[in-house]
Amino acid sequence: MLWLGVAGIALLIAAALATGAWRLVLRPACIKPGTMAPAKLGFKVSRPEDCSCVEGICEAFAGGFNAMIAGRSSRAWSQYSDGLPVFFRPFAEEGAAMGYPLRAIGRFSPHGFEESLVRRRPGYRYLHYVGLGFWHAMRDHAPARLERIVAQLDPLLGMLCWDGYGFKFGFFDYADESRWRPRLAALDGYAVHAAYQGLGRSLWFRFMDQPAELIEQIRSCGPYAGDVAAGAGLAVVFTTVDRPERGLEVLEQMPEGWHPDVLLGMCFAYKARSISDPDFFAHALDGYQDARRDAITAAIERCDGVESVIRRDGVRSDAYRRWRETLRMWLQEHIEYPFVRLEVRNLKASGHAFAPA
Repeated sequence: MLWLGVAGIALLIAAALATGAWRLVLRPACIKPGTMAPAKLGFKVSRPEDCSCVEGICEAFAGGFNAMIAGRSSRAWSQYSDGLPVFFRPFAEEGAAMGYPLRAIGRFSPHGFEESLVRRRPGYRYLHYVGLGFWHAMRDHAPARLERIVAQLDPLLGMLCWDGYGFKFGFFDYADESRWRPRLAALDGYAVHAAYQGLGRSLWFRFMDQPAELIEQIRSCGPYAGDVAAGAGLAVVFTTVDRPERGLEVLEQMPEGWHPDVLLGMCFAYKARSISDPDFFAHALDGYQDARRDAITAAIERCDGVESVIRRDGVRSDAYRRWRETLRMWLQEHIEYPFVRLEVRNLKASGHAFAPA
């Protein structure tokens, strides 16, 4: 009768696989409520509206991760994301991307990641690559391991994994420099610039209500301060797109030398918001003055144009660098900081043709 026992076990395994019930074993790995609470992480956030925003972001991120790893259905994570208010959905998508390697344990591949997330939900593609890098930092993987994966991803957007890698160390480990400075110092090539951009995004969460301290922390990053400032500008805009006066209150205090970098981060934030939910973004822009709205629209078009030229000419290993540097130069020449208006005179003088460096 041994065969009956074996057959029974086989049927149970098959049923667990078919129903997704086996994912219950991953529940202990879920992010527990309160783990990412701003106060617990030492964030200097005190304004009620800011606290509510950060708490909602952390909850959405954790929920996306949990739905990805423990949801019975392969659609659980996207259903969770779609059930959130539009503002918080990108953070759930980022959390889901962080959880994908765990859900795909034993069969993870860069191609499978892009097929399952990026191509399925292209409006959140930036967040997906960031989330994947976040996972490798959470697992404290050596840079070489992530580098091998990035080499197999989209050669332009795959570099955003390094942004997520740097963000994790700033978000969780910033108080202990021995945890993150050696990690970022070990990065090769342009990856270090992308990682410091991610670190800059995390600093906005840490020093949201202390702009003077935020500026000092950016300055402490020395030769990478520009990248950190770009990341801060990105995070400020992305988290205040529906209340722009809050973000501008901080951005207007940024030192002039960082303005081109902050403009770059702002542009990427507007771009990411515009593709994650066009209707939400259009509604948000209704609250902006006409001149600022025109500048944002022109910058997004230029961002797309630079990407198109880079892809048309053949994406090389330096594609992400070329994208950032070319767009940064254009923004510096044609956008009055901080996205006050489009400098039409400069635009006409330089024409519309451009070529990446």
